[in-house]
This record gives sequence, C-alpha cells and structure tokens, in this order.
Amino acid sequence: MAHKVEGGSPAPVSPHRRRRPVGEPPPLPRDLSGTAALWILTLLLLGAVYMWGKYGGPTGGQFQRWLDRTITSVFPDLSNGRLSTTGRFLAGNIGLWLLIAIRWGTAVALIAYKRWRHLAVFVGSVVVVTVSVRWFPTAGIVESGITKHPAYAAASLAVTVMGLVYGLIPAGRLRRRALVIGVALCAVLAVFSILTRTYTPSEIGIGFVIGFSIPFLGFRLFAPEAVFPVTYRSGRTAHLDIGGDRGAAIDIALREQLGIEVAHKEPFGLAGSGGSTPLKIELTDGRRLFGKLYAQSHLRADRWYKLGRAVMYGALEDERSFNSVRRMVEYEDYMLRYLRDCRVPTAEAYGFAEITPEREYLLITSFIDEAVEMLDAPIDDTVIDSGIALIRSLWDAGLAHRDIKPSNLLVGAGKLYLIDVFFCQVRPSSWRQSVDLANMLMLLALGSEVDRIYRAALRRFTPDDVAEAFAATEGVTVPGQLRAMVMADPRPLAKEFSRLAPNRGRIPVQRWTVRRITLTAVLAGVALVAVISAILSLRAAGFLP
Repeated sequence: MAHKVEGGSPAPVSPHRRRRPVGEPPPLPRDLSGTAALWILTLLLLGAVYMWGKYGGPTGGQFQRWLDRTITSVFPDLSNGRLSTTGRFLAGNIGLWLLIAIRWGTAVALIAYKRWRHLAVFVGSVVVVTVSVRWFPTAGIVESGITKHPAYAAASLAVTVMGLVYGLIPAGRLRRRALVIGVALCAVLAVFSILTRTYTPSEIGIGFVIGFSIPFLGFRLFAPEAVFPVTYRSGRTAHLDIGGDRGAAIDIALREQLGIEVAHKEPFGLAGSGGSTPLKIELTDGRRLFGKLYAQSHLRADRWYKLGRAVMYGALEDERSFNSVRRMVEYEDYMLRYLRDCRVPTAEAYGFAEITPEREYLLITSFIDEAVEMLDAPIDDTVIDSGIALIRSLWDAGLAHRDIKPSNLLVGAGKLYLIDVFFCQVRPSSWRQSVDLANMLMLLALGSEVDRIYRAALRRFTPDDVAEAFAATEGVTVPGQLRAMVMADPRPLAKEFSRLAPNRGRIPVQRWTVRRITLTAVLAGVALVAVISAILSLRAAGFLP
C-alpha cells in the first residue's frame, strides 16, 4: 500500500464540476474503437453469408463457386506438379507440427509470465476457431458440388499468429511489425493453397476471417491492453497504466465529478500495494492528494483471494466478496470516514470518481507530507505508545484492520497514521482483533526490545489480552510483508511474547465448516473434470495434430 497523508483543510473544490448528460459515453469507454468495429462488421457479414447459403437456396453456393472460378482462373494450376506434392507434404508434416509447437510454446510462455487472462483468451480462441471451421459449411471444390468447410490451415495459422502477437508482444511498433510478418505468412499460405488447388479462395477467405476476428475481439473484450498490458518490466499485474487514454480520463473525471484540477500524477508506493494502483496526485494549486485506482481486475483478484482463504483456512472470518468495483470503492470510502469518526488517525476521504461505470473508480484521500513507513522511523516511546493506542482505539470502536504491516503504518510529524483500510471490518470476531494486537506488537519489536514493547502494551491491555493475541497467531494470520521481516529477525518474537504473557492454550486457526468442505469438493471436482476434458479434447481443440 502506498503512502497517504493527513490533510486538515477541506477538500479542494473547483467551480468547474459538471454532470455528464444522459447518453454521453464515459471518459474511458470499452476498447472497441479502431479496427474492432471493422472485425465486428466482418463477423456479421460472415453470419449473413452463412444464412444466405443455408436458407437462400442454390444461389449462395452458385455465387461462391462463380467467385472461386473467377479468382482461381488468374492463377496457374500446379496441383499435379512436384511443387504441389512437396508443399503438401511439408504443410501436413513439418508445418503442422511447427504450428502445434508454436501454440504450446505460446501457452507455456503465458504461464511463465503469469498472464492468465491472455492464456484463457488464447486457448479459448483456438478452441472456438477450430470448432467454427469444422462446423461452418462452404460451397466446396470448384465445379464438384461437394460441400466442404473453411480452410483449416488458414484459420489455424491466423489464430496462432494473433495469440502469439497479442499475448507475448508489447503494443507499439514491435507488435505492428509482428502483425505485418504474420499477415505476410498468411498471404504466402493463401497463394500456395490456390496454386495447388488445396482450398478454394472462398474457403481461404472465410478461414482467415474466422481465424483473425475471433482472437482479435477476444483480446479486445476480455484482455484489453488498457487493463492487461503486455509488458516485461518489473511490477505487479495489479498496477494499471495511467498514461494515454486512461490518464486523460482520470483528469476529466476528477475535474467534472470532484472539482479537482490535476497538474500531475504518477504511480506511488507500488511495492506495498497489490490490490489497486496507488497514485500521487499534484493539483494546480500546489497541494497533493493520494488516489487508489480500482478496476475489474482487482475485483476478480479479491474474489479469488477470499475463495482461496476459505478453502485453505476455513472460517477465519466471515469474508464475502464484493459484487462490483463500485461496491469496493464505496466500502473503502465509508471505512475511511468511519475510522475518522471514531478518532482513529487515518487519511481524510475526499470521495471517489467514476472513470468507467462499474469498471474503474478512483478513490481520493489526503496525502501526508514527509511521512515514512513505521520501520523507517526511530521506534521511540512516542511511536510505541501511538501504535499500541491505535490498536486500543480500534478495539474500543469495534473495528479490526486485518492488515497490520509496515507499509500500512506511517509516521509523520511525530504521529502514527493507519492507512489502507480496505480490509477493515466493523464488529469483527474477537479472534481477528487479537491478531491485530499481536501483529502490532511484533512490528514494534522489530525496531525495539520485546520486554520494552510488552511493558508498554500492559499500559492499555491486560496480560490476558496479550496472551490471547499470541495464542491465536500463526503464519497465516501475519501479513506477508510483516511475516518476512519477522522470519528474518534472529529472535523468535512470537515465542518471546508468549513467554512473558500468562500461559494460554493455542487457539486453532483452522475452522472446518460445511461451506469450506463444499467449496473444496466442488473446486477439486471442477479441476479434475477440466484436466481430464482437456487431455481428451487436445486434438479436437487444435493442440494436437
């Protein structure tokens, strides 16, 4: 999570707020501009051709055969020569195996780079294209009257090229060059197929339309570049690019919805944030704010995260996933205001802006200047007392933060601030509140002595409170960043605190419930069926010759 900072002044407001009229598109609409409309129209025309051939009587097939004869007459017939024999042998053996190898190589590379969305779109496109080619009828060989299907070679090459280009090659000049090379290969295949009379021109054309349009629209709709960019720089996939169209959309949304005039914005504190894109925003009047950009990718990640916790650990707490991005940002905005009402030191909420309805929202808070992470500041008596008092205030307010770690605690002007309140919970279980206390004490002990922290804790908590906290603490209850630091410390911090506190039996973390058992069984069954189906369907799906 990134650094945020306290701001006592009222939210910066500009008189230029504007309500978007009904029917006006949002600042950042879906990425279906440019050639996407052309491919949609092409698919619609292909559907019309299919309907004409199926319900239009013999006229559709006659027109297609006339078109095939007209185009084929321009090219010499080499179907009985050595070129045809050699070419078909190479295409049916080396070419086919090379195509399969490229598909598997693309899939393995996508897995290696953890581009799961691109992998799903690529595999799905191959399956859909393979099924469509085998199902879509054409007029067949010229003058034969035999009904055939679109060129399997053309469709297979096209979908493989699109998966390779849009899944592995970054957008820009390099991708454009790769597309040109791919189109050139497809043109060579088309000419060869016509010369050797392997496929008719209409079969080749329909095969290319299916092979290019389906993966193109698939990547545009389900893995758009603005949300899932193909990059090879270090960083988490949760962090979105804030340049280009999205950057302009953010500026427009903040100006029109919150009255905020942006002078400059940049990513900020990415190392501590995995569930959003944190931003530092500078205003035209010189002030600075903090923003958290949420998108559908973060919503899906939150759902999988909570599902995984339910399966792995049971009912640690009653976690339910959000049903929309709007609900995510509304909840964090609410929690910021609730914490401040309870006098818990945190960032001041300025509201949130809608970038694209139900898809992207930007939460705005104050920014604490010259604040540093807790462990980057001296752990003196003031910081120790502030950290323990903060947990006490959460207990008294009936709250749990659930993510106590260094990047979520800032020290500025001698004051400790609690940030990143997305996981906060009102009326949590006593177990969860105890875990917050244990995590705070271990965090303070990383920069101080255990005895000193324990004595300070007894000024606001009872010995039984501390004993309960460490009786409920296990590896899973400690946030990843804090867990890594605790493990790197030569002292067994949890055991030392437990030794100082009264004896208390371990509080089990695992909670076996009907929901956990059901979810585990369903997920295991689905995974098993998917693996078996994939193995049995590799040939039909186009991943085996």
